[in-house]
Order: sequence, then structure tokens, then C-alpha cells
Amino acid sequence: MKSLTQSTLRRWGPWLALVVLFSIATSLLSWWQFSRREERVQKINTVIENYDKSVVPFADLDWEFFENGEPINEWRPVTVTGTYLTDQAVLVRNRPLNGQGGFLQLVPLLMDDGQILIIDRGWLATGVRVTEPSSNPLPDSVVHT
Repeated sequence: MKSLTQSTLRRWGPWLALVVLFSIATSLLSWWQFSRREERVQKINTVIENYDKSVVPFADLDWEFFENGEPINEWRPVTVTGTYLTDQAVLVRNRPLNGQGGFLQLVPLLMDDGQILIIDRGWLATGVRVTEPSSNPLPDSVVHT
């Protein structure tokens, strides 16, 4: 009887150890997932808070978050005056939306003070050929928004 128990333990011991290790790993990964969710909720709340703020001139923003990583002005409505550099517009490929392939249109904006700001003008649906959008409407050169 004793030898049967020892042989059973030898046979099932590694499997038991594997189950215990797997349980520990999944417990640790669950805490990681919870912390990821908390980060996501904080980002969503930042977007909601900043989106409803009043519109301010771009030059008046506090750009401290570039240095310390705090997104205090992320998704904040701003006004910008400048000239679109439409000849330097870029399409970012492989950007799906609602299950359809598409592109993001990025256009540099030369502001009146000489700085260049990259404007995400939105999503464009893939056309007949997957290498280009169905339409690529570029903005007017001068913008006052």
C-alpha cells in the first residue's frame, strides 16, 4: 500500500506542481489586467474632462505634460491659425474602423509662429484598391480654426 502511494505521488506530483504554478501565474496576471483597466479608465476620464472644456488658443496651453508625461491638455479643444502643408500630407495605412479597412490622413500645419503641428484629419475608407482611399480630400491651404 505504501509503495502504491509513493508511485502515485511521483506520477502526479509534477502535475500538481504545474497546477500550483499555473494558479499563481494567473493570479498575478489578473492583478496586471486590473491595473491596465485602471489606467484605461483614467485615460477615458481625462478625455471626457478635457473634451468639455472651453476652447483656448493653442499658444496658451501649458505644455508641461511633454516633460513629465501628464496628459493635462490631451483632447483639449483649441484654436489654431496657420497654413496646411498639403503637399506633405501622409496617409497612415491599416487603420480599421467598424470592420472596414482604411487610412488616417495626417496633414502638417505651419502655424503663424513657425511651429509645425501634425493634424489628424480623420479616417478615410479604403477604395477599390487597398493601397489608396476611395477619396482623399485635402484641406484648403489657409485655416483659421
